[in-house]
Amino acid sequence: DPPYFVMEYVAGPSLRALLARRGRLPWAEAVEIARQIIAAVAYAHALGVLHRDLKPENILLAPIPEPDPTGSAGLPDAAAAAQPPSAALAHYQVKVSDFGLGMALRPASPALVLSGLARTTDGRVIAGTLGYIAPELRRGRATPTPACDVFSLGITLYETIVGEPPVGAFRFPSQLLNGVPPAFDGFLWRCLAAHPEERFRDGAEVLA
Repeated sequence: DPPYFVMEYVAGPSLRALLARRGRLPWAEAVEIARQIIAAVAYAHALGVLHRDLKPENILLAPIPEPDPTGSAGLPDAAAAAQPPSAALAHYQVKVSDFGLGMALRPASPALVLSGLARTTDGRVIAGTLGYIAPELRRGRATPTPACDVFSLGITLYETIVGEPPVGAFRFPSQLLNGVPPAFDGFLWRCLAAHPEERFRDGAEVLA
């Protein structure tokens, strides 16, 4: 009394803090973090929930202890060796946070619009962080869809790998960095296409 709300405490940094400290992440580490972000967004979309403010500040990273090479942490050596390769790369467990601008797609559920609102010049309300908002929402003439989250996701992934967000006629990661496969450029294009019908439809398609 009064009512209170309990949330998980995440001891690690935000993705924004990690990028501020390190500039950008190596390819293998970035891909593992990206896969976890995408899986979380896909899960939200499957429940009919849009995030609407995906950005590095809203990605929290819970540190995962390094495995004990002696097996004394509870796993025998053989079992530890049998863990999937992704587990060896996952230095962090990703937590997608701050659904304060989230919106329920199902008609029976109300929209949650609590902060971060802005208005276009003709008075339409938009929500989110400007540099990460899909173009159709920035114009204030579209209803939010999962493809809008896909755009914000693409900006976040690009920034994680390159070290800065894409601006204007940007160059793709494989053109800037060694070790990034050219196929990833096509994947990013499907996230960042200006027209929503050219993007991945939702988190599940991005994950696949």
